[in-house]
This record gives sequence, C-alpha cells and structure tokens, in this order.
Amino acid sequence: MASRHVRRTLDILAYVSLVLDICIAVITTFSVLGNSKPQQFLIPVNYLLTLVVVLSVALFAVLVALKLVERRATIA
Repeated sequence: MASRHVRRTLDILAYVSLVLDICIAVITTFSVLGNSKPQQFLIPVNYLLTLVVVLSVALFAVLVALKLVERRATIA
C-alpha cells in the first residue's frame, strides 16, 4: 500500500520536473534571442529543479527499501 503512494508521488515529481524543464527551455530561448529579462527566473527554476531531483532520489530510495521489506515479509 505504501509503495503505491511513493510511486504516485514519483509520478507527480516527474511531471513537475517536465514542467520545470520546459520553463528552463523557454527562458534559455528568450536569452538566446536577446531578451534577457526572463533570465532572472532561471536561478529560481534551477533551484526548484534541484529540489525535485533530490526528492526523487530520496523517494526512489524509500521505494527500494519498501520493496526489500515486502520481499522479506513474503519470504518469512
């Protein structure tokens, strides 16, 4: 049951990561075209993307741990 919630949270984080990647692409495109105003948003978006990656790694570790516990419970 808990692994299902972790997987769902990982799915949500994947979608958030996709949106943040699109934001970075749009900001970078504006910067290349000569409009430097959106570039001020690049740093906060990068920090958010870093947070998403850290949360994803942590949730992946939790998911692996849950799988190990479930496997041990079925063996015992």
